Amino acid sequence: VLARANAELARASIRVAQAKRDLDRAKQLAANNALAPADRESIESAAAQALAEGRAAQAAVDNARLDVDSTEVRAPVAGRVGRAMASLGDFVSGPPAPTTLTTLTSVDPIYVYFTIDEPTYLRVAAHFFNSQVGVGLANEDGYPRLGKVDFVDNHLDEATGTIRFRVRLANKDRRLLPGLYARGLLAAGAPVEAIAIDNKAILTDQDRKYVLIVVPDGTVVRKDVVLGPILDGLRVVETGLAVADRVVVNGTLKVNPGMKVTVAPAAGSPGESKP
Repeated sequence: VLARANAELARASIRVAQAKRDLDRAKQLAANNALAPADRESIESAAAQALAEGRAAQAAVDNARLDVDSTEVRAPVAGRVGRAMASLGDFVSGPPAPTTLTTLTSVDPIYVYFTIDEPTYLRVAAHFFNSQVGVGLANEDGYPRLGKVDFVDNHLDEATGTIRFRVRLANKDRRLLPGLYARGLLAAGAPVEAIAIDNKAILTDQDRKYVLIVVPDGTVVRKDVVLGPILDGLRVVETGLAVADRVVVNGTLKVNPGMKVTVAPAAGSPGESKP
């Protein structure tokens, strides 16, 4: 159909060119009073008709080209296609009940959706957007993947008391697929420096928590501490310890405050000490 329309356009273009030449000669003859008014009007009418036929031929070419372009489906986004739902020879239809040819999912970047409760949202709302979020898959330890919050819903779900937000995540290894379960870790405040120690070093005296440290002369000293959460397997100490303190990690049941000990660095932790 497109080839036929192009051929008709070529013929129409020839007729338009001829009609323009005839019209130019008619104008010259009329200027010299060598052409009857009726003949001039006939030539002008033929030229106008040729121009109209040329526009119609061009419109036919444009429509045919659109039909040809519609035989190739171009994806609006880069991604990964699923199973082909149609084969060569199948009848497919367009709107209002279009035939599904396949499915396409965007895989890099990929978006992870989370929900948080109202109190948590109110606590982190001030720095929520563009916050960094750690993401881990079901078979991954911790939160090895880092993304950023790029969308926060505009209302709270009254039925669940939660709000939904989205994390944009790079997916270079293509391991993340739509529908996977993921865990997220969102900072509840601005980053702060903290002292964290092995949980084995923490001792209890009734309602008090304390640790044993070794001062420079080798004496064991008790220090009461206020504890925070456990992060990455270590207990955060909010108050009570200094960065330079050498904390007794192993052998806490063998020593008491006031004893003299010889210390050795804990395995894998040059900054920690043990008796």
